[in-house]
Amino acid sequence: MGCHGRYTAEKVTYPSHGETITGILYLPKDVANPPGVVVLGPYSFVKEQAPLQYATRLADEGYAALIFDPRTVGESTGQPRRLENPKMKNEDVVSGLDYLAGRGDVDAKRLFLVGVCQGGPECLDVASYDDRVVAVASVTGYYRDHETDVWMICTGCVNIEPGVDVGSLKMPTPEQGEALYQARIERARKAKELYEKTGQVTYQPLVDPKAADPDVGSLAGLPGPVAWAWYGPWTLKGFENRYAVMSDLDHFGYSTVPGVAKLTKPALVIHGDNCMNAPAAKRHFESIPTKNKKLIWDNANMFNPSTTLVYHLDRNYIHKIKKAHLNFIAGRGIRPPKDASMKARDNYRKHYAMIRQVTGVLAEDHAYKAEFCSGVRNITEFQILGLPFFTAQNLKMFKFVSDGYSCWHIQARSQVSPTQLIEFLSPRTQKTLQRLSLNFDGRVEPGQRNLPKPKPIMPQRIKHFTNLTIFKVDSSCFYSHVLHHNKDELIVEQETYLVDFLPQIVQTLTIFFDRWARYELLHFITYLGQRVVSGDLPKLKRVQIDAPIRHTMPGSNSWDDDWDNEQLARLSAEMNMRREAFQKAFVASGAEIWFKTWYIWEEGW
Repeated sequence: MGCHGRYTAEKVTYPSHGETITGILYLPKDVANPPGVVVLGPYSFVKEQAPLQYATRLADEGYAALIFDPRTVGESTGQPRRLENPKMKNEDVVSGLDYLAGRGDVDAKRLFLVGVCQGGPECLDVASYDDRVVAVASVTGYYRDHETDVWMICTGCVNIEPGVDVGSLKMPTPEQGEALYQARIERARKAKELYEKTGQVTYQPLVDPKAADPDVGSLAGLPGPVAWAWYGPWTLKGFENRYAVMSDLDHFGYSTVPGVAKLTKPALVIHGDNCMNAPAAKRHFESIPTKNKKLIWDNANMFNPSTTLVYHLDRNYIHKIKKAHLNFIAGRGIRPPKDASMKARDNYRKHYAMIRQVTGVLAEDHAYKAEFCSGVRNITEFQILGLPFFTAQNLKMFKFVSDGYSCWHIQARSQVSPTQLIEFLSPRTQKTLQRLSLNFDGRVEPGQRNLPKPKPIMPQRIKHFTNLTIFKVDSSCFYSHVLHHNKDELIVEQETYLVDFLPQIVQTLTIFFDRWARYELLHFITYLGQRVVSGDLPKLKRVQIDAPIRHTMPGSNSWDDDWDNEQLARLSAEMNMRREAFQKAFVASGAEIWFKTWYIWEEGW
């Protein structure tokens, strides 16, 4: 196997039943007239999710791989939006085959289908009636029969965590499951009637992290922590977390049983005991009449990217590469690699680029970073820069650092807020976490109205962490600017709840003062000192303020020693005043007090 990335990507569009489908075609490099494959994803997918993972690796192996947004979803046209209709998606797959066959640079006599989750059985169905399909593969499929539909609804009522043995879980009773199913059908019927009468579309969340009540159910399309573990993080990246409720009529009214029973093409089915309703997968496989079929039963976690289908990886080699990177960012619990070029002391960006070149698992696209999900579950300390921390379940330390001078810093401010970071930590982490550090290094300056308002962490959410003893935060976690407009005047107010925000069990507190909030927050730090003195936080033994002094030089071509010395003296005097006020506030508190300052040199404009 060579390096990942031996392909080119081409944005494409093609027609499907009066609408325009938007997709991406991955063409292998240096391969003339390659075979083509259409990849179909899970329930309510967009092309950048699971389909991208499979398409890029298929392209590495010499296939022209097409992924797409189905009608009404993502960049494709169609109304009403977010309609989950399996038959429409199957039609879009056929239109994708039409597109590949008509390009001229793809071998029209060698066309394949690959489906993931719900897309797997749907591809088996399409292959049963489209003669152009040479062979088909279904990976961890959602096999569409009534039993599996009820099973899917019931799993939303269970607090499943990724990796658990689903066979050992206590599910709702069959009677409860059937009642929940019928309730969804009734809601969908009413939503369809409303749409036909008024044109109004009824929407509900697609995913919800909370497990549903087995008697009442949930309004979400895929409730519960398992679906949330996969879909939830995508909501940080613009994924539309909603679905048209009337979709349930089309969704539950469709079955893959008849089509699969007519399949005569070569078929590969990959499933396992920890995948959705394993007996249904076996029933479907056994019903395929062709002898040219293969079942791979893999009991790994279904949320781990499957490489069995795409190519035969040297698993040990890839495992070492992943561990090397995790050693760099985690620093504990993993033996350092022997290769000197991969030791933890290496520069991060050099190390990051080297791994990306060797394996491709850390490409800039977020989807590639999902490769690390399976590797972080059991480490005890994790320091991240945009990696999938949400799959870690046994963390004792979590450290988030946003580099104020990197492109990712802008992305963090615009896409990831403090409250979202806390929300996506595994519920189990709330019981194991002892050290939490959140440093966004960057308030949104009041005048920068183009950037979204940060979302601080609400006190009740941070207090869910019941073993937290060391807490390090910057002001964006508990403080925000509030902008009001009065005619032509911009009025800036401030909201904060530092004292209420701080958990009672914390023993060591560090507050990072950033460039915009350093002086405004001193009042609230002083109030914190008064509360500590009064005994409201009896376990707090150490308070540290990290207050960098950002020294702005007048410019590389206009150095002025007198101006520089004057600025340094002014900044130092101001900081000494802040230090004295801070120390005075904690006199007689019994807490150890530290006020740390240093210079950060910045060039002026």
